[in-house]
Amino acid sequence: MFHSKQQKSASLLGPILGALLLCGAAQAGRAETGLGVVPALQELERQGRLIQAKASAPLPSASAAIDWDQIAPQRLRLLAQDSVAPGLEGGAAVDIQLRALASETELALRIDWPDAQEDPYSQSHTDRFADALAVQFVTDPDPDLPYIGMGQPQRPVALWYWQAGRGTQALTAQGFGSLEPNPAMAAPEALAEYRAGGWSLVLRGALPATLNPLPLALARWDGAGQGRDGRKQLSAWHLLVLPGRALAETRLQGLVEQGRSAGDASRGARLAREQGCVACHSLPGQTPSRIGPNLAQAGGLHWPGYLRQAIERPSAFIVPGAGHAIMDPQGGARSLMPQLPLSPEQRDDLVAYLRQLVE
Repeated sequence: MFHSKQQKSASLLGPILGALLLCGAAQAGRAETGLGVVPALQELERQGRLIQAKASAPLPSASAAIDWDQIAPQRLRLLAQDSVAPGLEGGAAVDIQLRALASETELALRIDWPDAQEDPYSQSHTDRFADALAVQFVTDPDPDLPYIGMGQPQRPVALWYWQAGRGTQALTAQGFGSLEPNPAMAAPEALAEYRAGGWSLVLRGALPATLNPLPLALARWDGAGQGRDGRKQLSAWHLLVLPGRALAETRLQGLVEQGRSAGDASRGARLAREQGCVACHSLPGQTPSRIGPNLAQAGGLHWPGYLRQAIERPSAFIVPGAGHAIMDPQGGARSLMPQLPLSPEQRDDLVAYLRQLVE
């Protein structure tokens, strides 16, 4: 059940389009701006962004005997969080298997992942940490997705959080260190089982947003590895396609553009050396630097659109961390990273290079 090798799955597009045509959602998308929904879905699938939820009405409870084996799992790779201290420096990647079941108003997720030992929460041991998992959701329709590290100011994310031996919480955040209860969302139901070699977890609750596709990402904490706070592994944003809901072509096209990378990676690698990126950022094959965020896994965590923005407008969003910014005379924060004098082609080459840095 728990596999670390990458498995090539069958195309998702056939079942997705079949479900859309059945419910009329594809026609709704075409009526909005023309024949663009199908090509956009094809491109997002090519980029590896799509996850399909299977339709179910009504949705069974988390404890119900659901035949999850009838739903094809999607593999999500989670990488060590090493951008904000304290992080999981040197942590290995972990592959998670995700299955999704959805009704018009509710969502159930089955999540399987490897774990060498069971680590439940213990109130009497402050030096022990529990296994945990979180699913974060984007709740606003902007195709320019928020920062993968728990959102950013003015761009909150909603979270389902589960901790072994303690249960679930509904949370919200606007970046690292801003986590708080989410009064607008009920905590999901949970059914967790540890078997030799890993966890199997079912989470079921109200859909956090009506967006289709619904952006989500996963994070996992390993109690045995002192996992807590930023010491975690996390995935990039993925797009959950919900059955029975219209797909807006304009938003889909915006997501396609955010995921597109058209530059030359070899020229980008040369440009990174010439521009001295390694002076502040950790890059493969170079002496690590901790002045700026670690970029050694940039392509595995960030969409190209985020990387483009970070190069074009470094101060638009500053990754939290000591020394990443300075205060200007007006009291605002300004990134230590200068705005590089790059042509659009050079910028795309640099993004293409960063995009291939997965682990």
